[in-house]
Amino acid sequence: MTVRSASILVLGAVLLFAPVALAQDAAELKPFVGKWRGYVTDGGKATPIEITVQRDGSYSTVLHSQPPRSTKGRVEIVDGKFRFRSSDGGAGALSVAVDSKGKRVLKAVRDNGTFAQYEEVK
Repeated sequence: MTVRSASILVLGAVLLFAPVALAQDAAELKPFVGKWRGYVTDGGKATPIEITVQRDGSYSTVLHSQPPRSTKGRVEIVDGKFRFRSSDGGAGALSVAVDSKGKRVLKAVRDNGTFAQYEEVK
């Protein structure tokens, strides 16, 4: 078998199994999918923010600052943990929980310590 044939075989195997891996990740990301509203806290100041997470793990945010800012990013599973990576260079951990009132809450903690908490919008 030539190197070229082996390369084509490996590429074909990767393409064949890639959709299976993506489908599994999409199922695991389901708790994050939807629209969320909350506040991002930085230096003691809370600013309203909205995030919309799609089924494929992509998301967009709108920070209601002056002027308003928006970013895009992706929710990923890294070493078995949920992480986000933003187009503005930020990254961090994500989790979804149910609060004492029975509402679903999305929590995001950037690697730099900035914290945001969102409630699900129905």
